[in-house]
Amino acid sequence: MSRFYYIASSYELPLGERGGIFHTLPYSEWITSPEYLANQEKQRADGMVPLTDIVDFSTFADRDVMIYKTQEDAAGIFIQEIPRWAGVLQKHFHHPFIYMISPESGDFNIEADPDQYEDLDAYRASLKCCRELFKLMEEYRGDAEDFELYTCWSGEEDEPRNIKLDRVIDLNTYNVAQQGFEMLEKQYVLVKLPTLHHEIE
Repeated sequence: MSRFYYIASSYELPLGERGGIFHTLPYSEWITSPEYLANQEKQRADGMVPLTDIVDFSTFADRDVMIYKTQEDAAGIFIQEIPRWAGVLQKHFHHPFIYMISPESGDFNIEADPDQYEDLDAYRASLKCCRELFKLMEEYRGDAEDFELYTCWSGEEDEPRNIKLDRVIDLNTYNVAQQGFEMLEKQYVLVKLPTLHHEIE
């Protein structure tokens, strides 16, 4: 079963990916770069076989490729329309526009203390996913004062939310890097938007 995250807004939101940072460079340069070689070694150490050990990519030698140099570069969020059957989600929200939102190359759960992470790349990627989520709200707020979030397992969209877990986050005082961020199963979160010209931390 998959766990899904949802966002509700007073206004329509743009669909697709946001936050990822691509780099363009010749393939021959990329496969000799320190980032690429380090990634190859990491895959081998994790018991995986790098794709270039299996497939001959020599025909790409003179072509430009678009790549993410780091996990943090790849991190962001992906926004999509909810399936028709998921219309039952409306009962969890007050705002009319509901979307499924997914973290890309990271997570929406992050500890406040980065020292708890063995993999700092994963920490930085998840921190970026959370920041992109809040930046999306700020950018598409219109005259709205808040956004709503909800998470549940696939197939449980119609089940009641856990009211005991309801939470309010005020972006005027909230700092995701210092306070962390977590969404629990069947949790509703009301995110109060910052006053204008307040920078997301």
